[in-house]
This record gives sequence, structure tokens and C-alpha cells, in this order.
Amino acid sequence: MADRIRVTESSPAAKFAPQYVAQELGFFDELDLDVVFNIDAGPAGSWLADNLVQNRADIALGGIWLPFAYHDLNIANLAPVAAVCHRNPAFLVSRRPLECVFDWRVLEGKKVLLSLAATSQWMFLEGVLLEHGVDLSKVKFVRDLHIETMRGLWTSGLGDFFLAEPGTAFAMVEQGATIAATLAEAAGPVPWSVYYARAGDIYPEAPVMRFKSAIEKSVNWILDGNQNDTAKIVARRLGAFDVARMGDIVQHLITSGTWQRSLDIDVEATARYAMMMVNYGLLQNMPDIKSGFAPAI
Repeated sequence: MADRIRVTESSPAAKFAPQYVAQELGFFDELDLDVVFNIDAGPAGSWLADNLVQNRADIALGGIWLPFAYHDLNIANLAPVAAVCHRNPAFLVSRRPLECVFDWRVLEGKKVLLSLAATSQWMFLEGVLLEHGVDLSKVKFVRDLHIETMRGLWTSGLGDFFLAEPGTAFAMVEQGATIAATLAEAAGPVPWSVYYARAGDIYPEAPVMRFKSAIEKSVNWILDGNQNDTAKIVARRLGAFDVARMGDIVQHLITSGTWQRSLDIDVEATARYAMMMVNYGLLQNMPDIKSGFAPAI
């Protein structure tokens, strides 16, 4: 009898393609897993961690900062299992072409737009800017408006830069904007999207580890030259009819290093991100990075 795994996940997105591919190609079935994906994550994914705490789900998909915060405050012992995104796939879109090689200090004296539900984006961006010596007092940030509202204001002339997900960024470029930088390149490695679980459920041969194996097989299938089929699968999953545009997004996720063949979580990149969380005020203490991860497959 197959082991049931209940997954609670963030809003559907192209960056989560490995999960959709694993579903489509039967990789979970091959590992004797009955995976359920209908666990309500709440508004903007606000119930992800609580679904684990209340035993409504076995695995959550989202930002690594949430299990770290729960552990830091002794709410629950949650631990990351696998990284599905090893870099932040967002783009920094510019209203006008840059006149020089990109440097983060180009944002000084400018207005930068970030849409609603960009808490982790803002926390990470702030950390990156401080790393690069940017004076935050010289940058005007406009945040927390709905993406469509923000795009409308941008179209009407508000802002110099816009931090956008790939699909939004490509659409903005078609309307005359330019890509100033990709965060994957300009901001460096970070465990951006992870699967996490109750720490007691993470052990060799556990169902959650077989789930990780299925996702890892999916990533390798994508990277083995199957980006076109991946784009079709994701387009169907997201209800996107422009398969060519989805193909561009998938290609970006591949070439940027957002997806990597191993789902093991990089210790150095995670420690860097965790320090940003401490400096931001989300965490009181640095997590025990080296002992807090699931074992490698």
C-alpha cells in the first residue's frame, strides 16, 4: 500500500515545475507514494507552517524563512528537506536602459517598486543591498500593492525600477522596459523555495525523503533537454495559453541555476540568508544550519 503524503504549497508558479512534472510523469507513483495536493495554504500561503503543526499536511512548499521563524520562537520543530529553487528567479526591471555595467548602487536616488506579498523579496533585497554598500536611505521603495495595481502605476510612469517575477518581467520588456539585472546572477545563491516538514518525520527511507527523490528525478528530467515538454506541462498546470512565453520562463530557470540537479540545501548560502533574517529582525538567533537539514539522498 502506498504511503500518503499531504502537501501544502504556495501559489502555483513556474518555478515549482519539478513538482508538476513529477505528478504528470508518475514519479511519485514509482516510489510508492500517494501524494495529495489539496491542502489549503490560506491567504498568500499564511497557513503553510500551521498545516504542519496541526498535522493537516506532511510537507510544505514555500520560503525557508518560515520554518526558521517557527523554530526560533519555539513554535514547532520544522526543518527544510529539499531546495527546489537554489536562486531567486526574479528580475530587476528598469524603465530605461542602464548607461553602465549594473551595480546595486545604481538604485540610490531612484524609486523601486515591489508588489504585495513580497516580504521575503524585500528582506532578501535589503540584505543584498546592504552587502553591496547601498545606502538604503537614498532609495525610495514603494511596496505592498497588488501586482496588477503596481503594474498599472508603473505603466502610468511611477518608479524607475520594478522587482518582478519572470512572467511579469518579460511582459514589461515587451512594453518597452529593459532588464537591469537578474537576481539569480546579481544576488547570488540562496535557498529560495524549499520543501520543509516536521523534524521527526525526516529520516532515511521516510516518505518525505522518497518525495524528495521524486522531485530530484523530475529536476534531472527537465535539465536533460526536456524544457519544451516542461513548458507545456507548466502551461497546462497554470492555465497559461502562451506556451512560448512559458518556454522562455523555463529556460531562464534552467540557465540561471535556479534549478539544480541536487536538491540538497547549500549550507553557506543558507547561513548568509539566515543572517539577513537576523539583521532584518525576523529571527532572534542564527539557526543551527549544519544540523538542521534532512540527510542527503
